[in-house]
Amino acid sequence: MREIRIGPATKIDLLDPVGDDVTGRWVLPADGIAYRPKYVLFGVAATYTAQRAETTLDLSSWKR
Repeated sequence: MREIRIGPATKIDLLDPVGDDVTGRWVLPADGIAYRPKYVLFGVAATYTAQRAETTLDLSSWKR
């Protein structure tokens, strides 16, 4: 699951987002905050998307 839409009167227990490149949090585009499933705002109609994991680069081997 990578996206979920919630109506204004919805109260559900959300699952963790699933996928190799996600962090396990849901992002609310309106405020840009990534929420753990149990902290997703209820009573607010919104579409949440899975937060993608950022790729880190090891720059220690780069030469100037």
